[in-house]
Amino acid sequence: MNKPDIKADINDVKRTLGPEAAKKQLAEGVRKGRQRNAKHSADTGAGQAGKPSARPENGKVHKVDENGFHYWDPKRERMVWAGNIIERTMLLCDESGKGYSVLYTFVDLNGKTKTCIVPLTQFATDGASGVVRLLLDKGYNLRNAGHHRDAKSQLMQFITDDLANLPKGISATKAGYINNRQAFALGGKEALVINRSDTSVVCDMESGSFPKLSMAGDKDDWKNHVSKNLVNNPLPIFAVSSALCGPLLRIAGESPFSINFYGPSSKGKTTLLKLALSTLGLYVDMLHSWDATSVGFQALLKTFCDLFLCIDELGSADPKSFQTMVYTIGNPVGRARGKVDASLQEGERYSTVVLSTSEKPSSDFMPEGEYRAGHAVRMIDIPVDTGPHGAFHDLHGHEDAADFSNHLLTNCARYYGTAMPAFIEMLLNMPEHELVSTVDQMRSNIRSQLIDRDVSGQVRRTADKFALVAVAGELATVSGLTGWEYGNATLAAKHCLDLWLNHRGGTGDFEDRQALDHVRTMLTRYGEINFSRWDREDPSIDEHSPRTGNRWGFRKTIEEKDCAFGNTTENHFYMTRDGFRDMCDGHDTKRVARLLYEKGALETDREAGRLTKKVRLPGAGKKPVNCYVINYAALVADDDHEIEDQDRS
Repeated sequence: MNKPDIKADINDVKRTLGPEAAKKQLAEGVRKGRQRNAKHSADTGAGQAGKPSARPENGKVHKVDENGFHYWDPKRERMVWAGNIIERTMLLCDESGKGYSVLYTFVDLNGKTKTCIVPLTQFATDGASGVVRLLLDKGYNLRNAGHHRDAKSQLMQFITDDLANLPKGISATKAGYINNRQAFALGGKEALVINRSDTSVVCDMESGSFPKLSMAGDKDDWKNHVSKNLVNNPLPIFAVSSALCGPLLRIAGESPFSINFYGPSSKGKTTLLKLALSTLGLYVDMLHSWDATSVGFQALLKTFCDLFLCIDELGSADPKSFQTMVYTIGNPVGRARGKVDASLQEGERYSTVVLSTSEKPSSDFMPEGEYRAGHAVRMIDIPVDTGPHGAFHDLHGHEDAADFSNHLLTNCARYYGTAMPAFIEMLLNMPEHELVSTVDQMRSNIRSQLIDRDVSGQVRRTADKFALVAVAGELATVSGLTGWEYGNATLAAKHCLDLWLNHRGGTGDFEDRQALDHVRTMLTRYGEINFSRWDREDPSIDEHSPRTGNRWGFRKTIEEKDCAFGNTTENHFYMTRDGFRDMCDGHDTKRVARLLYEKGALETDREAGRLTKKVRLPGAGKKPVNCYVINYAALVADDDHEIEDQDRS
């Protein structure tokens, strides 16, 4: 009997050999077919057409070609396909020489080229399973990843072999300057790094923290459709210049700070933030909220290190957390923490300009009595409702402020993300010493245009910050980024500083004004309650007036006759040292007395240097007592002028 053809119909086989023989013949055919398929996959790579791979030259047992990664199988004496294409690209470490990792480039399951940074500590896990998980999570196609031990072990041998001879680079885990300010990591979808050095810098997008940088159009599109529309509008120019100021903070040695644009709704406050964000990306991706914990806020500052952070609507912040956040802004070093081994883990360093909005000044969001000068110079309040069009002066032909704002926002959504990288590239292209010298000189010249010499230290420090904002705007202008005329950014800074000074109430120290405001408030609120009435010439009080409980002193009302204005009265308050201290309620009494004297509201003896006056007080006997005597009319004399100035502003 002739051997049947295995390609014949199975029914023919049954008729010729019988059912049992047919079953065995079919099983044998399936087995041989599986062997052929397995051999084909091993030779050519996951069933791809091609000739079997030859052993690599020089005795190497691993090879990467257009079909993928292969290893030499001594049993089969052939190269076996183990996974998609993968290459060891670079050996990385951080700036301190720690945190070593390897950058791998590979083709994923969809045929796309990807990168993966794998810390060397992952190779210390059992069988390097941590490495395999990282690669698989990114889409690497490893042959039978769950079962094929040879493929896994051979891959581990290949990707860890001879790492010391790989090209070297630095890994960046946050945005900002790196490698001694020779490079700037921006991140984003393209993991953008602007680098002027020969040392490669790579953004670790997996474990790092970067802003959502994105780009649309080119820098000329942004200039022509966004920036040029801001001409003759000081607040928008100042907002964009503040955004560009972020990369200048460390160059100028300036502490981080915040600008808070406040005013009623629909005045353009949020539009100012979105204009600033257009320098870095699409505003919907990067506009944050104040509804965050203090720890979360620190993480945001780290994410936008050496850049700027925009946070909308201060009213959503928790008052207690907000108080901590304000001080965090001005402190470029985060909280130090202890490690498990009791050693010190240094706090994160960041240097960020924060732009914010609110309907009221930031001081109104502080717990009562907790607002201090430190807050005032860290978070600078600028009102936006000072004109008929809110944040805008020149509508550039548009019907109203709302129409102009919508036009700006439409363009911001079309052209964005190109100005900041171009500005940073310009800074990095300048030699370090030349850049520092240029910024210092420009800042000094602009500061002299913003303030006079005889201002308080707090005003000078704020003016320094505004001058640096102007420097950023002017540098962007001379480099061709903005389309503004040189000097526009300085005029915008001057305008905003004047708004701040009017809101603040002058050029003196904040604590001085706060102390005088406290005395004025106490005497206005408690002048009838905490002072016994003293209307006689002799040192005796009105026995028929209500008794004073917590007495600070005595109140004498002096009446004056005037033909033009009729009879007028002036209240004079007499306080002993104890009463004056109680009224000051924590303020330095000597400082308060000096401020009252300089204001002309404190009556003193003629003796030089004495801030008290000897007075025979009711109930104190014949001997005069040293008293603080405050003329209430002189204390409140400037209130009307200040209100008028604020109304005009």
